Amino acid sequence: VHAAKGLEFNNVIVVGVEEELFPSAMASATMSEIEEERRLLYVAITRARNFCMLSYASSRFKNGQTKICQPSRFLRDIDPRYLKPVQGTDIGSTPHGADPYAAYRESFHSPASAFTMPATPRTHCPQPAKASDRWQPARTAGRLQTESATPDKSRFTLHQLDEVAAGMEILHERFGKGRITATDHSSSADKIIVFFHQEGVERTLMLKYARFLITEQDQQ
Repeated sequence: VHAAKGLEFNNVIVVGVEEELFPSAMASATMSEIEEERRLLYVAITRARNFCMLSYASSRFKNGQTKICQPSRFLRDIDPRYLKPVQGTDIGSTPHGADPYAAYRESFHSPASAFTMPATPRTHCPQPAKASDRWQPARTAGRLQTESATPDKSRFTLHQLDEVAAGMEILHERFGKGRITATDHSSSADKIIVFFHQEGVERTLMLKYARFLITEQDQQ
């Protein structure tokens, strides 16, 4: 991102927008450091002329073990009018307790009055509401499930190869509904090949990492 300052691209993809990466774990000790990370993400986003994709991982393999990741707090500061979440997106609704305007002021140790927003925001630059008040998942048909329709995440578990078979219907925690088309135990890592209905593509999943719910077995 630092190297991209001053440059522009038609399309930009920013990966790893999650806690301990963006903001970095090495730059999260003070409010000033956090706000510098926020400005750095702003730099990354504004490199895009036409399209910008922000992504985060639900888990990462670090130091020999899988660790659960949390989406960056900065994602909840973006007005949802400018976001188009894809299936599986869950950035939460609980803020980290920081108003972006107040945090920005504090990071520069400036008096609040110097940056007070007008009582009636201008139409071209409205003052955003708090993240907890404004974040509502998009209701785009076929893209996002409603909160009430989303299964309990605790039901998504790991499975052994002898528990699965071709023809089974599953629900993956990220990719949604799919049908197992084949199993593979030819290598040290057991795998399944799944056709996901929403995307219309086949994916190969490693059973030691993939968490899913078996919803229906082949009746043949």
